[in-house]
Amino acid sequence: MLVVEDDKLIATMFGDFLGRKGFRVIYAADGLEAYKAVLTEKPHVVLTDLMMPKLDGFGLFDALRSVPDFNAIPVILITSSLQPEDEVKAFDKGFFDFIAKPVREETLITRVRRALQFRERKYQLT
Repeated sequence: MLVVEDDKLIATMFGDFLGRKGFRVIYAADGLEAYKAVLTEKPHVVLTDLMMPKLDGFGLFDALRSVPDFNAIPVILITSSLQPEDEVKAFDKGFFDFIAKPVREETLITRVRRALQFRERKYQLT
């Protein structure tokens, strides 16, 4: 599980939520660092903030989708943006899910589990 979040406190909170449920969490503070982490760690799910330095959530998604090996990784966009067009744009681009901040622990865990189940089913079909 890769958590991409430039706010260290929020990243730690997400990591705590996920860690309590047994997920192994790796962190990246921006989109460029996240891209490098995907290359080396090959996470099963990516949770990314929208607004980040160096490469935002949309840029990270585009970069990941340009590599065929990473097309099966579900990417969940998390944002504090209240712009409805951001959610529409995220789904139009192909993000697996969209979560608005503030994020409740139950919501995060449910969405991550759903993404993992989707990934497992996708691999079983190929």
